[in-house]
Amino acid sequence: MKYLALLALALPVALWSASATQPVAAAPAVAAKNLNVDAVHSSIVFRCMHLNTAWAYGRFDKFSGTIVLDGANSKVELEIDPASVNTANGGRDDHLRGPDFFDVKQFPKASFKSTKVVPDGDAKMKVEGDLTLHGVTKPITFVVEKTGSVDDPKFGKKTGFHATMVVKRSEFGITYMKGGLGEDVEFMVSLEANEG
Repeated sequence: MKYLALLALALPVALWSASATQPVAAAPAVAAKNLNVDAVHSSIVFRCMHLNTAWAYGRFDKFSGTIVLDGANSKVELEIDPASVNTANGGRDDHLRGPDFFDVKQFPKASFKSTKVVPDGDAKMKVEGDLTLHGVTKPITFVVEKTGSVDDPKFGKKTGFHATMVVKRSEFGITYMKGGLGEDVEFMVSLEANEG
């Protein structure tokens, strides 16, 4: 009985020692997610102050993009057709397409390509990259918020993102009506992206 009692005391210690020396299995790596922007369910909207009185709003109707979610190796790329500008006024839209503003004949594309992504928890990431507009490329930094995700039997796997950024239009060579139109143009980007 004495030996059984000693064995009962020693066995848990031996088992604990053995388990403590065993290597702990590393958590499996999370696979990168490749997403394609669903332009039908996404929006790129901008606003600019007119005569220091009220915000004038517009949007781009044609754009595409890809997003790779892979921690610090994540990437964001967008391409915008500036000729698709839409402010709900045909005359103003034609003016915006012309040489005073986007000059779409000379500069038919605008784009953004990330150079660095810093995750901030599960729902946000700081994105640095190059914005090309009106033939000029400048670095820009903004925060992207993950707004939701779904695995829908009909629509598939989707993830949503939202970001706002402010650019100074004169830095991109758009100086028409200085003083009458605001220098700062705010972009609001809401993207729904499909996995796969």
